[in-house]
Amino acid sequence: MQENGFYYRNGQKYMPIDFNYTTQVSVSVANIALRNLRISLDGDKPFLLNYLKRDILLTATGVPTTTVRFGFLLRNSRGDVQYSSGGIGSTDDYVVDTNYFGNASFPYVLQPSIWFDSNATIQFEVYDLGQGAAQPYTIFFTFGGQKMEKV
Repeated sequence: MQENGFYYRNGQKYMPIDFNYTTQVSVSVANIALRNLRISLDGDKPFLLNYLKRDILLTATGVPTTTVRFGFLLRNSRGDVQYSSGGIGSTDDYVVDTNYFGNASFPYVLQPSIWFDSNATIQFEVYDLGQGAAQPYTIFFTFGGQKMEKV
């Protein structure tokens, strides 16, 4: 819960400090599922994930592209909760990147934000939608939010 610029969780008061975790994922094989991708968070403070951003560059030229598509699946630290589903009977829980990510001007805002304890990991998966072999590319991810300083 947020009040007067502070967050409260389990009886503890926190002051938010803007922070981004970033990583890169290279894709060079068509239809490949890259599983067990993760960002290990710092051990100093919990992190409140508020938004997701991505940019895609073609490997050969380093030129940004808007034509390459990939599926994305976000999980919690333990990997037992995922934040998208195709529903009962579905064989695909991935969300196409344009429905999950924004850009620097308009990031995709998570509602509600996702709390990660210190020393946690942000786990995710990437699934190429068929273009990786023809156009190898690199995805630059930003997981944005706030580190939470105890007050």
